[in-house]
Amino acid sequence: MNGRTHWQSWDTARASGSKIDYWSDVVVRGVIDASMKPATKACFDGFLASRSIDKARFVSFRSQPHQINRTTTQARGGDGHLMIGLQLRGVSFIEQGDTRLRLVPGQIAVVDSNKPFNLQFPDLIERRLILVPRTFLDLGAGTRNDAPHIIRCEAGAAQVAREALLRLTDLTCDWSDQDCTLMMQALSHLLRTVPDQRAPLASTNRLTLADIQMEMRARLSDESLNPAMLARSFGISVRSLYRLFAQERQSFSQFLLDLRLNHARAQMEKDAGQSLTAIALDSGLSDSAHFSRAYRAKFGEAPSLTRARLRSKPIRA
Repeated sequence: MNGRTHWQSWDTARASGSKIDYWSDVVVRGVIDASMKPATKACFDGFLASRSIDKARFVSFRSQPHQINRTTTQARGGDGHLMIGLQLRGVSFIEQGDTRLRLVPGQIAVVDSNKPFNLQFPDLIERRLILVPRTFLDLGAGTRNDAPHIIRCEAGAAQVAREALLRLTDLTCDWSDQDCTLMMQALSHLLRTVPDQRAPLASTNRLTLADIQMEMRARLSDESLNPAMLARSFGISVRSLYRLFAQERQSFSQFLLDLRLNHARAQMEKDAGQSLTAIALDSGLSDSAHFSRAYRAKFGEAPSLTRARLRSKPIRA
């Protein structure tokens, strides 16, 4: 127990044949017995690292869009683990029984691996995952944990649990196996103390424009952000997304452009020493000519003039 179990890693860059077949095998060997299906057969890239300590499995991975399906037969042969997953990038859709959840960066999802489930990753994904023996959480039948749920890591014990999960799945962590087991037990205790923060996200039929716009703000620097990508993230059609904007007499493209331009101006006001190129890129506007024209049309002056004016302001003592 005082030794250290090394991480085993897989990278599609090392695949000698089909990357999709390679990743399908990685899922089984490094995570759990389940089937993998890519979002597209054109190409696929991914990296996954895994190690097992004291009946628990620690996983860190990033990859292109795909989905994971665990069947009734596969789940029947399970060993009583709960999957505790932390979202770092992209979104995940979790389906198990009658429950459907949407996991966003910074949140933790708890899923029972002894029941069939489906995981969908519509965007580039990065997650940390621990498969914990169910006994570690001391859960009985009929508890809320029989259904998958989200833990919003906003404060208190849930926030500490998030940091513990991050540390346990950090490939540079040099803790001994004994230290990892103790920390995993502490993590399990933390998760048992935050039942008031455990709640499924709203279903898509209660999705609001505010939800969409919040996601747009969070992904503002992504210049490839478009209606199709955003609709996939919420599990709705592009037409439904447009309808939400139309109900408020707004346009998706104009709202996104206004967000980007307002963000650029706020960055100038925050630090007028930044280069305009850096500000534009951080706002998701890589075309400098388009940025300048749109900025002038909105604010009545070129971005260079705004920055020069802000630079000339005296510094208050």
